[in-house]
Amino acid sequence: MTLVELVVVVGLIGVMFGVVFLRLDTLLPTSRLKSSARKLGSHVEQAFNHAVVSGRQIRFEYDIGAGAYRFFFPFELEEDGITIKGEGETPLLDWEYLADTIRIQDVRLGEGDLITSGQVFVTFEPRGIATGHVVHLTKEGSESFYSVLVSPLLGYVDVASGYVDTDVLEDENAF
Repeated sequence: MTLVELVVVVGLIGVMFGVVFLRLDTLLPTSRLKSSARKLGSHVEQAFNHAVVSGRQIRFEYDIGAGAYRFFFPFELEEDGITIKGEGETPLLDWEYLADTIRIQDVRLGEGDLITSGQVFVTFEPRGIATGHVVHLTKEGSESFYSVLVSPLLGYVDVASGYVDTDVLEDENAF
């Protein structure tokens, strides 16, 4: 091999790595958005299941501005974890923050208003009934969306690509 051939081969390898790196850089944010949506959906399912198993109401809170969520019992429990102490909160999942560039675009409760700021509370009842809602996640500076849909009956959760609105919640065959 000559020096020229070696330089050409090293140059080609450098160009290929550059193309692969740039391609992965554009795909990574989308996968981060999808991962955040699935993680949120998983936590919503966890809250629903916890309500059914414990036989107690669970409140789920979204903080749109902070890009965070949590869920808790809407009362204080004694040290035994069974007896209700009184008014207050017993956290079950402390604040969970979305990835750096991912944010909550808005939350729609059932067919109600689109909430774009502040805190949003939904409930999961022990009988298997949930506050139907849709949470839209987006990546900052992007037109990419993922929607986390929570059915009011049975608390079924679906994660969908794109900006999906609540008309899907009304369709029995959607889930």
